[in-house]
Amino acid sequence: MVEAVAGVDEAAKRQKRSRRRTHDLAYVLGEGASVGRNRVLQDAWSVAPLVLLNAVLIVVIYLAVIARGARPDWGAFAIVASSLAALPVIIAFVLVSLRDHEQPVTVATFVTAVTTAVLIAILSALRIFMSYSGVLFCALPTVFVMIVVMMRLKQAQTERVAILDFPGAAAAAAKIGGKLPIIRGADADLGAFDRFLIDVGTHYSDKWSRFLLRSYMRGVLVTPWVQFLELRRGRVDIHSFDLSDIVLRPSQILYSRAKRVLDVFGVLVAFVPALIVGGITYVYILMRAGQPVLFRQERRGYGGKAFTIVKFRTMLPSTARHSALDNDSRIVPGLKLVRKFRLDEIPQIINIWRGEMSWIGPRPATVDVAEATEAVEPKFASRLLVRPGLTGWAQVNLGYASTVHEEVEKLGYDLYYVKNMSFDLDLVIMAKTARIMLFRTGAK
Repeated sequence: MVEAVAGVDEAAKRQKRSRRRTHDLAYVLGEGASVGRNRVLQDAWSVAPLVLLNAVLIVVIYLAVIARGARPDWGAFAIVASSLAALPVIIAFVLVSLRDHEQPVTVATFVTAVTTAVLIAILSALRIFMSYSGVLFCALPTVFVMIVVMMRLKQAQTERVAILDFPGAAAAAAKIGGKLPIIRGADADLGAFDRFLIDVGTHYSDKWSRFLLRSYMRGVLVTPWVQFLELRRGRVDIHSFDLSDIVLRPSQILYSRAKRVLDVFGVLVAFVPALIVGGITYVYILMRAGQPVLFRQERRGYGGKAFTIVKFRTMLPSTARHSALDNDSRIVPGLKLVRKFRLDEIPQIINIWRGEMSWIGPRPATVDVAEATEAVEPKFASRLLVRPGLTGWAQVNLGYASTVHEEVEKLGYDLYYVKNMSFDLDLVIMAKTARIMLFRTGAK
């Protein structure tokens, strides 16, 4: 009896040692994993042309600033210029390691500012003469280039991506597009891929735990396939979207509170230009179309509360109430230019001041359109979790919607904005809006 008990205890001890050995990192390394296999050099090489161009540009800028002096110190210039040329290289390597950060614009700006400040401090400590204004002039284009670098790294299409097998893997791969390989066993070659896409409900289990651990150890990124799909398309999948998917991060909560302050500040900055341009537009519309010059319409706003939007009237009175199309016959002759440059939207600065709208957010739908769209897709109401905007993510990607079907299609972009609202995303929307207005490229 004692021998039997001892045998059971020994077997239990062996099983315990086996479990300990399985979770020992040394054992995992022995299985073929290796620590720190990363893609720094590969990613750095992909943005090398931009970094090199930036290095040449800032040397030229600094030379132009120094050359304006009476007696330039060319020895000091050589040291400072070479240091400045190395600056974008150093920043790029730092950004590569932060490529998956959720706020690429902020990160690129912060890293560039800190690195530049450190460089200035080092050169000052070494008592090397430098032109502070020249360094500043060099830092400005560097910030812009590094933002572009960060955006390219985040949207990299050169990754070798595979999806781990689960019941919906084939359908998920089809949505993502391309010939996405499906890993059906945990013995796949980790060195052949840069990122694995997983299904959270399936792959966070004992069956795949060792495989995911080895993937992390080899530097292979592991991302939920839904998140990867949203990032690539810039919109959520409406059918799989759930309100519980919106989990605001602390930074988003802070920004949502600061955004109202930024809206009011933007109104104060834009007030005088808007008053001048709006006044000229008012007189022009009065001459072309007569009274009334202003157009008021009830729209669905923040939290479902209705408000009255104010615009300049550019269409004939008593016409069908749906969004205007290109070459719409309802537009008053001579006022297409007003619509083209969005001058008819100027009075909405009043709605922003009142807090009914924001500069950036989902475009407010009319009450009739909102009710009709919600009848088809109830999730349409979820876009009301943020204030409607003068421009928005759906607006710069798809433009205006004239049917309920198009409203539902835009909904994926609006929900993406609600889910990922950030200062960075707002900056991207502002840049795309400016491009559309100036060059008439992109959404209508």
